[in-house]
Amino acid sequence: MRRTDVTTTARFKSTRFRPRRPESEQVNPGVYGEELARWLAARLARSEGAEPRVDYEDWAWLVELSLGNGHAWIFCANEYGSDDVWMIDVRPRPRFLGWFRRSSVTPDDIFGLCKKLHVILSSEATIRDLEWVRMGVRGEESEPSPRPHRGG
Repeated sequence: MRRTDVTTTARFKSTRFRPRRPESEQVNPGVYGEELARWLAARLARSEGAEPRVDYEDWAWLVELSLGNGHAWIFCANEYGSDDVWMIDVRPRPRFLGWFRRSSVTPDDIFGLCKKLHVILSSEATIRDLEWVRMGVRGEESEPSPRPHRGG
């Protein structure tokens, strides 16, 4: 099973994760997600008993956690230009030598994490219009579904 066989991207609306710090203190102008990443990390720490690490990239915030025999990344970001439409994307973290080596995290591990994230997101009263999509190699999206799934 390839990564694209699993719906790993969730999109939803919520006012809960609006940025608290001023624009001048954001990683990049218009790029938010710290509040969402920290909220998800806290929920995962409670449910998994793990200590996820929160960090940032130029275009998103990420939560890194142990998963299976490796690590996974959950990228958290706003839809550009919005402070109430959010996306998360779940990916295996590449191995030490970079993107050229495959991760030891399996598609089943990723699917299981997506299902856990769905439960966490669905239980938050401020989250609405939650949908999951599969992202293609060129960024094209599959038909949205109300919950993570795999297969065509």
